[in-house]
Amino acid sequence: IPGQKLFELYDTYGYPLDLAADSARDKGLTLDLEGFQAALAEQRERARKVSGFETAKVSEVLRAQLKSTAVMPTRFVGYEQLEAEGIVQAILKGEQLAEEAVEGEEVELVLDVTPFYAEGGGQVGDHGLLIGPEGRVEVQETTKPAPDLFLHKGIVRAGRVRKGERLKASVSVVPRQNAARNHTATHLVHAALRELLGPHVKQYGSLVAPNRLRFDFAHFKPLSSRDIDDIESMVNEHVRRNNAVRTHIMGVQEAVATGALAFFGDKYGDQVRVVSINTFSKELCGGTHCRHTGEIGVFKIVSETGVAAGVRRIEAQTGVGAHELLRQRDTELDELAEVLKTNRSDVLPKARKLVTLLKEKEQELEQFKARFASGQASADSGQTKTVAGVTVHVQRVDGMEMKDLRTLADSIRDRLKSGVIVLGSVKDDKPALLVATTPDLSARFPAGELIKPLAAEIGGTGGGRPEMAQAGGKNPARLEAALKKAFELVRQGIQR
Repeated sequence: IPGQKLFELYDTYGYPLDLAADSARDKGLTLDLEGFQAALAEQRERARKVSGFETAKVSEVLRAQLKSTAVMPTRFVGYEQLEAEGIVQAILKGEQLAEEAVEGEEVELVLDVTPFYAEGGGQVGDHGLLIGPEGRVEVQETTKPAPDLFLHKGIVRAGRVRKGERLKASVSVVPRQNAARNHTATHLVHAALRELLGPHVKQYGSLVAPNRLRFDFAHFKPLSSRDIDDIESMVNEHVRRNNAVRTHIMGVQEAVATGALAFFGDKYGDQVRVVSINTFSKELCGGTHCRHTGEIGVFKIVSETGVAAGVRRIEAQTGVGAHELLRQRDTELDELAEVLKTNRSDVLPKARKLVTLLKEKEQELEQFKARFASGQASADSGQTKTVAGVTVHVQRVDGMEMKDLRTLADSIRDRLKSGVIVLGSVKDDKPALLVATTPDLSARFPAGELIKPLAAEIGGTGGGRPEMAQAGGKNPARLEAALKKAFELVRQGIQR
């Protein structure tokens, strides 16, 4: 069985590879496992690029430099505390190692101990401060280019920092808490999607930031408004339950055996961190989370879109972000009520009433245009001549759209009984032409052929059926010439 087909079954329909292997064995078939792995890797790479979230890389030269300075692995203590003391093991300026950095310089510091969470698993890295005996560094980004190497990227805001100094590392509390809310919410979203849409739903990427969350997942069609409401309701129900968010360290095989979701194709160590929320959600995850789901506050979906074939994206807000979003919509509702000159509770019925009234007025306008066109046809306007025994009516009526010209042409055609009608109009500085012929003349003077030389006069093209054709152009100054040309074309039998 080709690897691409196996991947399609796994990716689109949630059909496990082991079941496919059992079915193939029963029928004496083999599996293209290499092709499956290649397709899986390609899809995950697409998802990472779509999310715009890729792991930082350190050059081989820099790796060699760090190795030569005997930099020890960074010990991360940020799950338990947001402040810690760490010794500066290395100072990087660009890709060069330095002994110190002074005020105004951009640097990356490697500490032996840090409470700063490094960008990974979709979650952005922490911000905060590093304060030493002689200086202060504002950390703007934390990355982990190697499993045990944390880089604190920032600017020296005061004094200087030196290699070997002990610094107090303090994570910015509010952004960390907001990111934790959003990360726990992504786990609830994932579980809700699988519960409501089916087990084929799998995470294809995420972005967890302090101000928003984004979750990409496998699904074969857009979500309906009912789906979105159900997902929001289910997530918020688990938020209100205030369930404990528990973490356990265990072997990867044990974790999977207990039902934890592992992302197929990701690489895990022998020991993994499992984050579980009651019996509703259990995933392998190294990110930071709330202690209880109630800390999320409220969950609100902002949008649901498609980002690739078979991949959907949900963007959402939690906590303060969700509150601000709801307050903004509340303000917009107040402004809309003011525009409609009604109170908030009556905005919807008032809007429906106005839409109905607008439709009625549009119908009245169309009827007026039809009566106007009929009046134009019956009035002594335009020019009617008999050319080679054929009645030809030419008329210019500026300001009309093409549908209005068609209505006018029908009215004139009914009145003439037999003839060729050529109408012209300029609206918004754009010329338009319409040619109509009565059924008895459509074979001799097909409108679709008659329109072409007329359209050329106004710098455009046209076409249509034997009984009616239309054209648009770019040169309104030539519209009169095009209309006059109609008489000559009929006289010549549409010879150009």
